Amino acid sequence: MTSLRGEDRILVMYGGELLKKTGLKKVVPFRHDAEIYYNIGLKYAGRKKFAISVKFFERAAEKEPFDADYQFNLACIYAELRQTEKSNKIMLDILKYIDPTLSECYFGIGCNYFDMGNFKKSREYFEEYARFDPDGQFAEETSDIIYYLQIYEDIGYDGKKGKIAGKLAAEGRRMLDEGMYAKACTKLEKAVEIDTGAIAFRNDFSMACFFTGQINKAISLAKSVLKLRTDDITANCNLTLFYEYDQEFDLYERQLKLISKLRAKNQDEFIKLIETYIKLKHSSHIKDFLKKFLKNSKRFINKKEIRSVLNGIVTDDTKDKEMREIIRESLTAKDMGK
Repeated sequence: MTSLRGEDRILVMYGGELLKKTGLKKVVPFRHDAEIYYNIGLKYAGRKKFAISVKFFERAAEKEPFDADYQFNLACIYAELRQTEKSNKIMLDILKYIDPTLSECYFGIGCNYFDMGNFKKSREYFEEYARFDPDGQFAEETSDIIYYLQIYEDIGYDGKKGKIAGKLAAEGRRMLDEGMYAKACTKLEKAVEIDTGAIAFRNDFSMACFFTGQINKAISLAKSVLKLRTDDITANCNLTLFYEYDQEFDLYERQLKLISKLRAKNQDEFIKLIETYIKLKHSSHIKDFLKKFLKNSKRFINKKEIRSVLNGIVTDDTKDKEMREIIRESLTAKDMGK
């Protein structure tokens, strides 16, 4: 059996070209310290001096824990140093918390499991790579490896994997609703690890992290959803709330402007938007949003349910008085009917 290491490894053997091709690195002026460590690490990695380069990549990754570029490079160096468990953990964290579309992580994890002799897990991640990036840089190698592994095993895995992830996510959602935030985090993290492309799992995991005080992780998870679906209302609303809580006011204003342009396509999205505006105490946005919503949603709106939601707000004395008046006014609009 031929090892997948050597010249075919992901990053270092190409002198850093892989990440240049993916366009991951966008230099931001205020990140000079991490950038310096990163560049020194690349220099030593290009010379195959991995034991030295890892120290610089670790410093860069420590300073910027949610930078996919730095984390990915560090994972690749750990793999070269045969620290495959560390390598896999970092790549899984990238997929969970930062960027579920970074397909090279699936390929890297598949390589690591292959080297560890865990062919079942190896095939799983190579198949994920092929699904996310069928025309990617490693598509041909991945196809050959999957074909080879199929000779040895016949895995009816996808259906089982989906059921396990769904069960974990349902338990996590229940715990989230019951205020058991730490336990919800544990369940939802496992669900996202199994099914990295499940948007609902990511949104719930993001909220669980927020309620346990992990604000940076919550923000990263919300942003990771938007890499999968840019107009996801839940993730956009969550991100607005997170920025407001974290006092990132420039980002908050930009995000608030963005959600004001989103259109609710169903009642769940309507409720998410209206609840977000209420939490943010933005009465002007509520008025405009309700007017647009009632005008454009006649095909799917269940007026009885919407009226029930709005009436609940009007009769809640803890809500802002101006908001309650605006919503009371909307309940009498002709579009609401009876």
